[in-house]
Amino acid sequence: MSRVNSRKYLEKWEADYPWLKKSSDGTESAFCTLCRVTIQPRKSSVEQHSGTVYRTAQWFRHASREKHLNTKSQITFPLVSKKADCEADIHLALCVCCHAPISTINHLGEIISLYGKNSPLENLRLHRTKCTQIIKNVISSSIESEISESMADKPFSILIDESTDVSLTKHLCICARYYSDEQKSVIDDFLGLAAVILTTGADLFAVLETKLTSVELSLKNCIGYSSDGASNVIGFHNSVWSRVRAVSPNCILMRCTCHSLNLIVQHSFELMPSSVGFLLSEIPSFFSKSSIRREEFKVLFQTMDPSNERMGTPSPFQKYSATRWLVRGKCLYNLMVNWYELKAYFLCTEAQAPACIRYRVTTINNMFKDETLYLYVVFLTPIVQEFERLNALFQSTNVDPEKLVSELNLHYKSLQQRVLDNQGVQLPLKRVDFGAKFLSNCQKYIDTYPQTQKEIARKNIESVLTRCLQFLLRLLKELDQRLPENKEIFQGLSYLSPSKVLHQSSKMPFTHLPLRHIMKDKAQNIEDQYRKVSLVDWSSTELFENSCIAKDTTEFWTAVRHYKNTSGDAAFKELADYCLTCLVFPISNAFVERIFSQVTLNKPRNRMSDKLLSSVVRVKAYLASRNKCCKDFKISDKMLTKLGTDMYSDDDELVEDDLTLIDDLN
Repeated sequence: MSRVNSRKYLEKWEADYPWLKKSSDGTESAFCTLCRVTIQPRKSSVEQHSGTVYRTAQWFRHASREKHLNTKSQITFPLVSKKADCEADIHLALCVCCHAPISTINHLGEIISLYGKNSPLENLRLHRTKCTQIIKNVISSSIESEISESMADKPFSILIDESTDVSLTKHLCICARYYSDEQKSVIDDFLGLAAVILTTGADLFAVLETKLTSVELSLKNCIGYSSDGASNVIGFHNSVWSRVRAVSPNCILMRCTCHSLNLIVQHSFELMPSSVGFLLSEIPSFFSKSSIRREEFKVLFQTMDPSNERMGTPSPFQKYSATRWLVRGKCLYNLMVNWYELKAYFLCTEAQAPACIRYRVTTINNMFKDETLYLYVVFLTPIVQEFERLNALFQSTNVDPEKLVSELNLHYKSLQQRVLDNQGVQLPLKRVDFGAKFLSNCQKYIDTYPQTQKEIARKNIESVLTRCLQFLLRLLKELDQRLPENKEIFQGLSYLSPSKVLHQSSKMPFTHLPLRHIMKDKAQNIEDQYRKVSLVDWSSTELFENSCIAKDTTEFWTAVRHYKNTSGDAAFKELADYCLTCLVFPISNAFVERIFSQVTLNKPRNRMSDKLLSSVVRVKAYLASRNKCCKDFKISDKMLTKLGTDMYSDDDELVEDDLTLIDDLN
C-alpha cells in the first residue's frame, strides 16, 4: 500500500521561487509553471528542481526558461497617456491581427517609429508581447462585450460545428445569428471556439451552455438551431439538439442546407463508375508535387493547340476533395475540357515512367482508353455545377429567403421534368432529357465503330444511359428526403417579402405566416398590423431613398419598424419585430465553416494558443460580418480604458506562448 504524503504546500516558497504555485489537481503538490510539471511538497524537492542543490538535465531546460522569465519580469510597460498613442497601438495591433503573423510587429513597429518623427508614431513601442495582449484583452474582449450587449434579451439562432485542426485538437465552434439594431441588419457573429476531448451530446452541450453563460445569453431566447447531419449534434435522443429543445421547446432545428446539397450529390455519385472518382482524385494528385510533370503537360497542350484557340482553358491541377462543397464540379469540368490532352500525356508517359509510378500511370492510361468514361464526365459536369451554384447561393450571408425558395423550387422542377412526365410517371429511356451535348457525344461514340460492331456500341450507350437515369432518379430521391423541411421553412419566410406583403393578389393569409409561435401574446396586434401594412403608400414616406421601396426583406422591415403615424406612434413595430425575428432563422452553417477555414489558416502560421486563436478569429469574423476592414474600425472608449498594465494579467498563458516560440526556435 502506497504511503500518503502528509506534507503541505507552503505559499512562502513563492517569494523565493516566482515560477512556483500550488498544483490545481486538488493535492498539496507544487507546480512549476515553466516546465509544467508537479513537484513533491518538500523544500528540498523544490531546491533540487531549481538547481540550487545540484544540477540535472532537467535543470538546464528549467534554467533557460527561468532566464527568459526573469528577462520579461524586468520589462516595464509604461502607461500611455496620450489618446493618439493608444489608438495607434490598437489600430496597428488590429491590422497585424487581420493581415500578418503577430511576430512581424517586432520589426514593423520599429520601422514605423523610425519614420514617424514629429508624429504620434514617434513614441510607438509595440512588439509581439504587447501586441498579443492588445488583441486578446483589449480588442477581442471589447468586441465580445459589444456582441453580448447587442444580443441581450433578443431572440437568436445558434450555429455549431466541431472539427479537428492541424494540431489534432478538436474544437467546437459556436456562432449566433441575430438582428443588430446598430447595423440594422441580420448579423452572424462568432461567440467562441472551445477545445473538446469528448464529443458526445452531453459534453458538447455542456460546452455550449458554459459559453452562452459566459457572455450572459440564455438558451431560452434561442429560436433556431443549425448544424450538420451528425447524430451527436442533431439526433432526436441524447444529442446537443435534444438538450437545446428541452430548455427551449419552441426552438426549431434546421439542418444545414449546404451540407445537405453536398450529400445529395455525394450519395448519388456512388451510382457512377468508380473510375470517374478515381480520375478526379488521381490526376490532380499526380501533378501536385511535380513541377516537371506540370510543365510537360503544358507543353503538350500547346503542341495540340498550335492556333491558341483554347487559350484560357483551366489546367487539371486543382485538387479534389469530397468534403469541400464547391470543388467537385470544377474538377469535373477541368477533366472534361482537358480529356484528350490528358489521354495523350499518359499514353506518352507510360513507356518512360519509372518503376515506382509505372503501375499508377498504366492504370490511368487504361481508363482513358475507355471512351464511355468521357461520356459520364460530360453528363455529370453540368448537373454537379448546377448543384454547386445553388450551394454557393445558400452560402451567401444575407440572401433574401424569397430568392432561395425560387431557386430551390426551380432547380427541383427542372430536375423533375427531365425524368418524369406531368403525372409524375417515369419517362421511358428514349424520352429522358440527358442533355444535348451528352447525347451528341453518345452519337459520336457510335459513329466511331464500324458497321459490323454498331450493335455493340448501341448496347454500350444504352448501359451508359441507364446508369445516368439512375443517377437522376437518385438525385430526386435524395432531394425529397433531405430538403422537405427546409423547403417548407424557406417558403414561409418568402411570404414576408415586400413583393408579396404589399400586393393584395400575392399577400398570403395571416395563418400561413411562418414561426407564429414567436408572436406569443402579441398575435392579435400583429394580425391587425398585417392587415393594414399593404394599405400604406410606402413610396410617399421618407423611410426609403428616392421614394423607392426596398426589395430586400430585411431592409424593408427595418424601415417599417421606424414608421410613425400622425399620432407619433410606431404603428407597425410589433409586426416588424416579428418579421425581423423570423429572418434570424439560420439558412446554413456556411459561416461556421468559414471560421474553421480561418482556424486552419492562422494556427499553423502563428503557433498560437487556443485563447489567442479564438481572439484572432473573433476579430476577423466581426469585421467580415459587418463588411469592414481594419482601416474602417472605430476604436471605442472602452478599448482605450482597457489599454494599460492590467491587460498583462494573463501571466500563465503569456509565459506558455513565449516558451512555445523559444522551444520551436531551439
